[in-house]
Amino acid sequence: MRRTLSEMQEICQRFDQSGLSRREFCKQQNIAHQTFNYWYKRIASKESSGFTEIALPRKAFVEVVFPSGARITFQGEPSVSLLKELVR
Repeated sequence: MRRTLSEMQEICQRFDQSGLSRREFCKQQNIAHQTFNYWYKRIASKESSGFTEIALPRKAFVEVVFPSGARITFQGEPSVSLLKELVR
């Protein structure tokens, strides 16, 4: 049975709240253990990326503040590739 990302996110949340081992949870939910592991890792990596997508007006100013205190201000939306280079 194929499930959508939102369905698997809900299932992973239920697992986190269940207190069961992955194997026990999968058995109760009738989900293949390997399939659950794949989705759980995929969802966890998205949630822990530290980035959140936001929509900006075209003429907005964007300021990126680094832990060191350095700041970079952009007029308009900076490209994703530029931000990736700056975060490295």
